[in-house]
Amino acid sequence: MGLNVDTRCILCVDGCETRNHLFVECVFSQQVWKSILNLYVMNRCMLDWEGEVSWLYTNLKGKLLLVLICKLVWNSYVYHIWEERNIKKFQNVSRDCNCLVNSIKESISIRVQGRILQVNDVNRAICKAWRIL
Repeated sequence: MGLNVDTRCILCVDGCETRNHLFVECVFSQQVWKSILNLYVMNRCMLDWEGEVSWLYTNLKGKLLLVLICKLVWNSYVYHIWEERNIKKFQNVSRDCNCLVNSIKESISIRVQGRILQVNDVNRAICKAWRIL
């Protein structure tokens, strides 16, 4: 069609914008994900896209509060990174990492509030970090 398309990642302006780059390799996305993991007091490196989805599928089973929050966090992370990409690309507006993490936390809080939760000491710490209680 004769279109000249810039394939650089709009979030970090480094690297070709692929699914793997945008959600796993991008420095900005990595900063957001690391901040999210710090809320869990969890230190793990992200794998590539397929590896991360496989890890989530294998490890996030059951109906525990932690599992529910982890699933919601992953979905919210993907949604907010994609939204940030589009806002920056089409509106030329950007948010910093903390703003994005706060948006993700708010999203999780809204989705979990109102559910009947069995809150023990571990869940209480998680709920506090995610502003659910």
